[in-house]
Amino acid sequence: MLSFVYPPAVYGFFALLPQLGLVPEEGERIRILDLGAGGSRPPMALFAEHGYAAIGVDIDPERVDLARRAGEDRALDLNICAGDMCALPFQDHSFHAAYEFYSMCHLSRADHALAIGEMMRVLKPGGVCFLGFMGRDSWPLFGLEAGCGEIVFNEGGKDVLHSIFVEDEPDAFFSAWEILRKETVVQRRLHNWRVTSREEWEAMYDPERIAMSREAWLETYEERMERVNYTHYFYTIRRLDGS
Repeated sequence: MLSFVYPPAVYGFFALLPQLGLVPEEGERIRILDLGAGGSRPPMALFAEHGYAAIGVDIDPERVDLARRAGEDRALDLNICAGDMCALPFQDHSFHAAYEFYSMCHLSRADHALAIGEMMRVLKPGGVCFLGFMGRDSWPLFGLEAGCGEIVFNEGGKDVLHSIFVEDEPDAFFSAWEILRKETVVQRRLHNWRVTSREEWEAMYDPERIAMSREAWLETYEERMERVNYTHYFYTIRRLDGS
């Protein structure tokens, strides 16, 4: 048994596949593509463990190596390579299903459209895809506006782009797809903020990252428990046969 624990959204997509007839059987390989598959806890291991032909791609070679080592530690030979989800190194109609989790959000809005177009290209007719979008209603957002619906956050000392969306806005990407399921997930990690002191709250303030005055930021301390949330919109979509 693998010791990895994955986000609930990944388990949800994994559980949906049999309902869509995508069950590994002898003589038929069900090919699953993980976009943004790198890191020390690769979700593609879950699919590989259960008989799927899981293939992964990640733009960061270091994260590719982390995923491979994680697989080796658990006697799994994970098929993962370095590559860009906006220009996937795979042939047309190569996969039965594809998914990403908290990877596409690091693309610009224009590149979202490119990546979704690439997902359509590599999926077989009728293939399914699971993907998510970061919600603009998430709060607090410690970042600078980089464009319409784009924010730059500092993560680990690096500036990292995130695209954010209002509810139902991503529907516009799916005119050539069938939307099978939409889900809004709001996480409210209340304990983290409950134990935050006023002094710690004040120390978080960075005028280059928070679009309000220091005084306005301090006023939000008392209402933080009601406001804090991390919102994502998850879609399960199917490639139409004629696309």
